[in-house]
Amino acid sequence: MRIAHSYPKSSVLGVDGDRFSLGLAQERIAEHNVGDRVTLEQSTLEGWSPAEKLDMVFINISMHECRDLEKVTQSVRDALNPGGYFVISDMPFPETLEECRTVPARVMSGIQFWEAQIDDQLLPTSAYEQLLARHDFREIGAIDVTPVHVIVHGRRAD
Repeated sequence: MRIAHSYPKSSVLGVDGDRFSLGLAQERIAEHNVGDRVTLEQSTLEGWSPAEKLDMVFINISMHECRDLEKVTQSVRDALNPGGYFVISDMPFPETLEECRTVPARVMSGIQFWEAQIDDQLLPTSAYEQLLARHDFREIGAIDVTPVHVIVHGRRAD
């Protein structure tokens, strides 16, 4: 709802593969009275293909749960208008053994242990940057929000 409130002239499409989560989101949409600008769609990101091209796709703390990151990234690229932005907000895994010795990395290692049990994968920031580069995104960058939260972004080439 924050995006809908922060950008009142925008249209927002929420995508989730889980029907229960979409039901909760629909309740929040009604509570915040943004139903005229927010729509929901049930789909996995691997099989996602929106009816209209988008200016931005924002995946929040769920890219690591996708089974086929190449397919997801291609789906997102195909969904974007030329010059559109792909923004990934997720939990980065440490890049090196030395980085694994920090307290935040120990937290991430515990999370990775859990994620591996359900076939998810936490990736280092550089892996997300390389993923975007392989799919012809430009102006790729990363912002460390906290030691256990990163924003990786890129812009679709025209």
